[in-house]
Amino acid sequence: MILAVEEVLISAFKKDFRLNKKHFTPGEIKENLKRAKPFEALAARLALKQAIAKVFLKAGIPLEALCDIRITKSEKGGPAFTLRKKMLHSVYKKSQLHCYVSLAHTHERGVGIAAIQ
Repeated sequence: MILAVEEVLISAFKKDFRLNKKHFTPGEIKENLKRAKPFEALAARLALKQAIAKVFLKAGIPLEALCDIRITKSEKGGPAFTLRKKMLHSVYKKSQLHCYVSLAHTHERGVGIAAIQ
C-alpha cells in the first residue's frame, strides 16, 4: 500500500488564490464557492489532489496536471475523485489498483489523504 498525506495552509491558499485556481475545474470552483467556508473546502481539495498525484506517481501512473483530477462526492457523501482524461482513466483502470481518499479542514489548514493498493 502506498500512502500520502498532504496539507495546505488556508492563509497561503487565500493569498495565492489566483495561482491556485489553475488546479481546479471551473465547476469545482463554482461548486465550492457556494459553501459556508469556500477557501477551507478548496484548500482541502487541493491537498487531496496533491496526495492523489503523489500516490499515482509512486504507483507508476503519472499525471500531467492537478486539474486532471476532479474531486467529487461518493454515493455515501464522502470524498471521491474522477479522472478527466480518458487515457489516464484507462491506465488507472487497467492497473487494477484502488485509491482510497479522505479530506478534512480546520480554519487553519486543509488536509488530503490518499492510499492506493
